[in-house]
Amino acid sequence: KPIRTLSVPSLAPEDDGLRPASVLLLLAGTGIVALPQILAHREPHRMLGISTARYKQLRYPIDLVYSCREDDILLLPQIKQYCLEGQRDHPKFRGLRNYTLLLTKDNQDQNGRAPPFQEKFQTKDAAFDYKNLQQDFPYAETIKSRLSKRIVADAIERLIEPYRVIVSGPDAYNKSAREFLVECEVESARVTTLSA
Repeated sequence: KPIRTLSVPSLAPEDDGLRPASVLLLLAGTGIVALPQILAHREPHRMLGISTARYKQLRYPIDLVYSCREDDILLLPQIKQYCLEGQRDHPKFRGLRNYTLLLTKDNQDQNGRAPPFQEKFQTKDAAFDYKNLQQDFPYAETIKSRLSKRIVADAIERLIEPYRVIVSGPDAYNKSAREFLVECEVESARVTTLSA
């Protein structure tokens, strides 16, 4: 039997009664896999084949801050689609409202070799060009930076009260993200951390 990691719609390990009015996802690396899983609960009957009462569906805005290496961006075609869905007026509460892509230097070794499987994404048709993200979506931005207190504070400022923050990534990222949230005076009860 699968282990429950998040209750819906509270997005906490146990339903704590908080019904968020908005959600911020702070994801890094393979922690991005939480994104399609969470967004599928906006339309659980269509996306998951689960009949869910309307009050238990995720009917609120969702913002994403995704950190990764420049040579290891995961799910970009899907994220582009989520951004497109987030711009539509109807149906409301689909896709992403805001998206921030944080990039760090790529991980090529000293011999100039690309990471494994990189050759699979060398054609324009095979990969989404993140450099055009901002011109296609006004609420998307790309920043060449690691996660910082300023980036977290800006993302928190855009949220609607009461809000929930989901953090998922490598342990070092999760620890840093939690520290930035504490510095931004986000109550720990509002934060859910998942291991990636």
